[in-house]
Amino acid sequence: MARSSTSISRPGVTVSASSRRATRFTLASIVVLATLGLAGCKRGSDSLTPASASDRAEAANPAAGWSQPVAAGDEFAPCVTYRARIQGDYLVIEAKHDAGWHSYAIDNEVRAKKKLVGAKSLGVELPTSITVKGATVVGAWLQTPPEDFSDAEIQWYTWGFNGMATFAAKLHDVGTKPVVITIRGQVCDANTCRDVDVELPLDPVANRTAHALDVSALIPAQERAGKGK
Repeated sequence: MARSSTSISRPGVTVSASSRRATRFTLASIVVLATLGLAGCKRGSDSLTPASASDRAEAANPAAGWSQPVAAGDEFAPCVTYRARIQGDYLVIEAKHDAGWHSYAIDNEVRAKKKLVGAKSLGVELPTSITVKGATVVGAWLQTPPEDFSDAEIQWYTWGFNGMATFAAKLHDVGTKPVVITIRGQVCDANTCRDVDVELPLDPVANRTAHALDVSALIPAQERAGKGK
């Protein structure tokens, strides 16, 4: 049996049930299309702008371009793991610390000397040192703002990183030949310390992403870690 169409009548206006259903469908379609449109945008300073292809690719595959990780510490229980890639003009190195372990800032010794003002100290942990071969580092290294691990009562001043830390520096003279990054320093937990001395190979073609580096979360180190080339 065919379903009859009912109508609602008002003075001068007649709206059928089928018309109301069509109106609801049209409004729902508009909402869905607007939502899909906003999903492809990111907020700019004053307006919504379309997300770039590199932003979308990065969101879909955040591991894109990273080198193979290299770990320092025990073979079966690494203390810290490093990986690197080129982002635009920057060489970016990530350090992932295992739970309970921490390493030290690039400028750890410089910071400690400023605090001591000539006074003697029991010692200072080795800073993170980064040397690059196969490309030229230009300007100061940037680093995640380090945490203050100091104990002023015994004049022990030191700064470092837990969890994830990022180092970045601008590169010049990057060709297609492999780049070798040497990272040295020290990693400690509550009971012991171990030396860090690893080489991180980087393919400047494969280990690269067009995704722009947001440097706003990083600060300049107070000394260079290694010019390279």
